[in-house]
Amino acid sequence: MVMKWMDGFSWVDSEGWTGRSSTQTELMRNAQNAQMMHAQHLLQQQARQQMYGVQASPVETLGSGEVKDRYEITDHTPEAVEVMVIEKPIPSRLTEIKTDLKEYAELAALVGINPAELTIETFKAFLHEHDIPVFNLKEVVTYMDDKAKRESKDQAGWEWRPLRKKDHREGTTFGRKAEWWSSSVLKPASDWYNFPGNSYRDSNVYDKLVPLHALKKVALIEKHFGDKVGMFVCDYAPIPAIPHPDPFLMAVITNPRVKEGEGRFILDFWAEPGFGLTSQLK
Repeated sequence: MVMKWMDGFSWVDSEGWTGRSSTQTELMRNAQNAQMMHAQHLLQQQARQQMYGVQASPVETLGSGEVKDRYEITDHTPEAVEVMVIEKPIPSRLTEIKTDLKEYAELAALVGINPAELTIETFKAFLHEHDIPVFNLKEVVTYMDDKAKRESKDQAGWEWRPLRKKDHREGTTFGRKAEWWSSSVLKPASDWYNFPGNSYRDSNVYDKLVPLHALKKVALIEKHFGDKVGMFVCDYAPIPAIPHPDPFLMAVITNPRVKEGEGRFILDFWAEPGFGLTSQLK
């Protein structure tokens, strides 16, 4: 005799399990699939929020790895386009000025010494007295490095050129020279100047027009300091890919720390083209 009984949705008899009906099995399979799809959808939403959320949650801290991972941009991310806009630096007046230099300068002249540090401090006081603001050297280097990537020929970088032959500073070198391999640039020049030697002093002199406002500063410095201060204008190396790059004007006083920026004062900037000799004389 065979006995049958219900076990949930299954019919079970004494000789074995008969299984669920096809309709019941299909209903349960559909319900399970729906639950799995809903769970996957929730996980995808959570991952999407974690990756593209506007701001970190209050419990996240920098350095924990959570903020870094969430904002990390990979090469496979379509939105991974980093655009950095570097604005032109703004000059400011020098603040730390030593004004009690007169007695020391008189004694130094009397005994026949002329330390570079004295010239530098005297030049700072001169700039402060004549209300001539100065650009931050590091900001200018960053700004020019960025412009040179887009405007210098072969992306060879930029350098400083003496305004006049006499502005060359003997034995002076600063910045980074361009590195070449065959005809390709391995590393662009940046903030570069190197004294070329007496036989090449006519080379590399700045050959473009200087605006009147910059020329007035050069004349004033020449009147007070003569050959103690060299004047330089930045330009692209070796030649620009555009006809009129925008240059800065720099005063240089030779000293042992010139490579670290000591004794270098960036005093002016002008946009090219934007002036001509006729407009300057009006």
